[in-house]
Amino acid sequence: MYIDIPKPRFMKTLSLMLIFFIPHIFAFGQVEYNKKLAVFIDCSNVACDFNFIRSEIPIVDYLNDQVAADVHVLITAVQNGNGGKNYNLTFYGQKMYDKDKVTYTFNTEPNATDAENRVQLVRTIKIGLLHFLARTPFAKYINVDMNIKEKEKEQAVKERDFLEACLSLLFPQSPPGDASKDL
Repeated sequence: MYIDIPKPRFMKTLSLMLIFFIPHIFAFGQVEYNKKLAVFIDCSNVACDFNFIRSEIPIVDYLNDQVAADVHVLITAVQNGNGGKNYNLTFYGQKMYDKDKVTYTFNTEPNATDAENRVQLVRTIKIGLLHFLARTPFAKYINVDMNIKEKEKEQAVKERDFLEACLSLLFPQSPPGDASKDL
């Protein structure tokens, strides 16, 4: 027994299905490949300057939904005994990064300004996000700059200035021609 399917209707339906579904399949693949890393930043007990973070790290998308993010960044801080703060940043991978968890900590000086703390916080967020960004197509836009020589020079200048200050306190010099000191 042979059933005759009307070919024009079948072909029309198949053509419409192909026309509507095939472009969406290809577009979906491109969107996923070029999608930025979605990040949710959770500042529990820390005052975070989200505008500054967004301006300094534009390579990711910032979300307000923790569940939709690829990476959940939990930032906490506790007071140190010296008056500074100990920051703890935990990066929880989600979705395709669900097995990844990275933690970084840093301490601030008691007399550090808010601007210095903000710069250090952004630097640590960048370091933590590298773990995840390295596996995205946006990795090619990342530059790593290690300026250890500049830090060494700054430290040497600080040490020299400190020694000069100590020596000037221990051995004060009178200006030339000061008769009162020559007696």
